[in-house]
Amino acid sequence: MDELNIEKKDHTINFEYIIPEELKRFLKKYEDTGLPFGEIFDYNTIIKMSQYPPFNNEWLVFGRDKYFSYWVCKLNAQKGENVYTTWDHEMEETVDKATYSSLVEFLLDCEKDYDDFEDTATTYTVVIYNKVSLSTLMLIKNILELQISSKELLEKAKNYPSILGVVSHKSMKKADDKTYEFIKKYVRFNRCDCLDEKGKEWTINFSR
Repeated sequence: MDELNIEKKDHTINFEYIIPEELKRFLKKYEDTGLPFGEIFDYNTIIKMSQYPPFNNEWLVFGRDKYFSYWVCKLNAQKGENVYTTWDHEMEETVDKATYSSLVEFLLDCEKDYDDFEDTATTYTVVIYNKVSLSTLMLIKNILELQISSKELLEKAKNYPSILGVVSHKSMKKADDKTYEFIKKYVRFNRCDCLDEKGKEWTINFSR
């Protein structure tokens, strides 16, 4: 996988709420930051949004995914208590009980849920942009399960850049596997809704 480098910050934040220390460290370094599957709000936005229903100064809303499901932390929680969960406008008018005690596990599951949705909802055009042999192009076709004839492939190989077809998010992710990473030398994947490419690994360091 390509590594997505997230810029670390070193902000001084005067926290107005009682929240877990790991979330404090996280916000000092990553407030106002975009992730491949969502965003972390800046602290001023966090404070403002947390005052309004359904959060009502009982939940700290610190981010959201790209489908507008909000990431929230229970305020004034007891030690060892679950504190993290999600909320969106299709849910009840109040935030349900928290289901995670670890911020890392919570965000990793949010990423997985986003990727699972992408697997079924997102498609990509496959564009050949570099000179490639017909045999290699045939291999790429089979790996990505492209619906294109050998004759058409030969024509595309002679006239790049050219669109080879459309694939699912699941097929696109195959190019992140080390076995198939050669694919990226010859083709690019463009989301059909023209948003940025996904499938990049993100890493966060929670150390002080």
